[in-house]
Amino acid sequence: MKLASHLWQSRHGIYYIRYTYCGLDIKRSLKTRDPLIAKSFAYKLGINMTNPNDILAKLLRSEINTKTWSLKTPDLEMQTDGTEEDHSRAMEALALLFQNKHTIAKTDITPVVTSNQSWTLDQCIQDYRSERNSSVKPRTRQAWDTDFRQLITGLDAATHIANIGPDRYAAWRMEAVDLLAPSSQDTKNNVYKNFFDWCIERKRCAINPVVSLKLSKNIRAELQMERGKERFPYDVNDLNKIFDSKVRTEIKKPCLYWMPLLALYTGARAEELAAIEINDITEYETGLWQMRFKKGKTIASLRTIPIHPEIINAGFLDYVDDVKRKWPNAVTLFPYMKPVKGRLTHRFSQDYGLFRNNLGLLTGKDFHSFRTTLIGCLIKNKAHHEIKRAYVGHENEGKRDEHDKSYGDKTPFSASEIATDIFPKIDYQYSHKFVMPSQSPYNKGRFNRYFDSALKRG
Repeated sequence: MKLASHLWQSRHGIYYIRYTYCGLDIKRSLKTRDPLIAKSFAYKLGINMTNPNDILAKLLRSEINTKTWSLKTPDLEMQTDGTEEDHSRAMEALALLFQNKHTIAKTDITPVVTSNQSWTLDQCIQDYRSERNSSVKPRTRQAWDTDFRQLITGLDAATHIANIGPDRYAAWRMEAVDLLAPSSQDTKNNVYKNFFDWCIERKRCAINPVVSLKLSKNIRAELQMERGKERFPYDVNDLNKIFDSKVRTEIKKPCLYWMPLLALYTGARAEELAAIEINDITEYETGLWQMRFKKGKTIASLRTIPIHPEIINAGFLDYVDDVKRKWPNAVTLFPYMKPVKGRLTHRFSQDYGLFRNNLGLLTGKDFHSFRTTLIGCLIKNKAHHEIKRAYVGHENEGKRDEHDKSYGDKTPFSASEIATDIFPKIDYQYSHKFVMPSQSPYNKGRFNRYFDSALKRG
């Protein structure tokens, strides 16, 4: 066969030629990082044979000593180009084949399985997780439970790790991974790629079989829209239901009362809001307040932003005082929230889902929809692009000017600058035809009974 199709590149960039001969999987370095040179070598060393011993022996003993030669038999065709390097590589390949042929001819037994092949997929996964679990978040470990269970189910726990090649992985991937949204495909493929890299580093296998599905930008966008989790923004009817004064009066939990309002005017994710610390709510100018997010999905999520007047006018600072008074050791705004597998909002997500269903909101409109709604409002009202990104905690898109990079990253927008540009653009009446229903002022001590009960529960 033509061995150009069997080129393999190591993680160091070196190309290897791989082929199977009499049951053995043979790999030899081509000692180059140039793909064109590697391809040329692969064709020149193209082998599809059982080689006649006499010709091989002559070549290896250099009885055929010209550097430029052509060799053709019913079983072998090879040609050198006259260079010292090409001749040397040809001799090296012939020596290896000659050695393998004689070894197999003298022993009528199955080739001994190498130590690399003794490691099963299940053993490697267990060892990998034992080593890595302590260095990743609980939520990642939870996702790995599913990811590796799928890998074991598809490729068989008892499979030797060294026997899992790109073709086998690609065949399984088509059924188990390719049907997902592209962003989910990337996540899973990265998990498996890191796992096999770990196996290579520990010499349990020679190659990383993970082959990603290559999609054009347009196809990727279409599949993401088709298969991804749909999240719709809230419309005026949804917002009127959520912030109806009667509905809010009946809310029993502080998080259900405050987090939707905070999300509507900050665009923050649920976990970001749940992790806000009381001491990170500070006055930056007389009568003007800001909040600092220390936990986020990305680096850009770690930000300090001014608090919108609607939040202050709703009595938010009175609530903060209630928490300090009733829960002296409280660190966060909602101190009764306990992490479940690393997530403070595990129970809140269930509560908000029930709250949303009781209001009759459509599937696809969840807590994250507040973020989508605010961003849509800012875009429609033409907020300054970079300040908008700083406010909602979005990563920068595209390539920045070199001066922007040195200036902007070191000098973030101040709370005053953000408030001046962003607050006038958070105009839901213009973007959504929504006006916040008049609310009864927050009564200090409203959630005291809930705090007392939570403290008793511990």
